[in-house]
Amino acid sequence: MAEHFLQCALQLLAVLCVFGKAEATCPPTSSGDPQSVTTYQAINPTQYDRNYSRIDSGRHPLGFYSGTWFYNQNKANPCIKITAPNAGKRWIDIKVETIPESRVCFKDQESTNVCFQGRGTVCRATPADDTYIEVLCDDRCEEADVNFWYRLVLSPLPTEVDPETWCFNQQNEYPTDLLTLPQGQTLPTRTTPRPKDTGTASTQSASMSVLVTAMLLLAVCL
Repeated sequence: MAEHFLQCALQLLAVLCVFGKAEATCPPTSSGDPQSVTTYQAINPTQYDRNYSRIDSGRHPLGFYSGTWFYNQNKANPCIKITAPNAGKRWIDIKVETIPESRVCFKDQESTNVCFQGRGTVCRATPADDTYIEVLCDDRCEEADVNFWYRLVLSPLPTEVDPETWCFNQQNEYPTDLLTLPQGQTLPTRTTPRPKDTGTASTQSASMSVLVTAMLLLAVCL
């Protein structure tokens, strides 16, 4: 009897574990998926492309890369890693621009969220030799995917330049600054929302399936 109950309990635990997998973290934990991390490859400012490009073009205007935060989907938040010799002693300039203009947030592994509408920038000391930038959303974001440009720039060592002066002198251009619109036209300012309750309904359905399965297993065990 005891052995039968133990087998049922193990089956119940397996069911709960399948439906309750931990989400990917940034930086990834020892059990996390390293494939979910994008390793950042900085572009030399002398090689910046100063031609306007669509965000889905695969190009890198002004040294920016493109990414997407996915709304209400089973996908991890974008996680970007930048590293360099003695990077933990440097400062980092982070710039993000959303296309179309919308709200998004970012943070490194030791900071709180920096949230903004359209464009956001932070220049501060790096937390470690390996700095991870996570792009995410809070409850004030729109219910839609967020496409964004991002650029990460590491400063020289403090022995070579004053970090605060370096931050102040950083280029403050964004990819859409390269676009010249006809007079009277403007860029779109928001994305098209998705149906509000799609994710909630699917989550509730999955939770109900887990509950029913667990109750059936318990009934068999007892």
